[in-house]
Amino acid sequence: RKSSLPMISVSEKGVTGDYNHYRTVALKSTADRAISILTHDVSSYIQTLDGGSFAKSGNGYTDGDLGENVLVKGVDFSFFKVGGRYRFSPKSSNNSGNASTSSS
Repeated sequence: RKSSLPMISVSEKGVTGDYNHYRTVALKSTADRAISILTHDVSSYIQTLDGGSFAKSGNGYTDGDLGENVLVKGVDFSFFKVGGRYRFSPKSSNNSGNASTSSS
């Protein structure tokens, strides 16, 4: 389970400080990196699988259990495309947040 952080730093090497067991052990420390984005709609769906038993089993399913680097609320899964670049602004008392695609 990954801990929630208020902000992350991302570079071509992935998320700073992130450890991925699969990429380190099974892929022998490959330099290839990815950022795992999970949307709230998918997280909510996972909690309903098998009559909700997945969410209730053991300690229960909570955010971070799937190793996601970013959990996004307010943007559905269908917004994202593999290989896409995205820019997010935080939600504040003055706005509802923003998500946009970027070609750079």
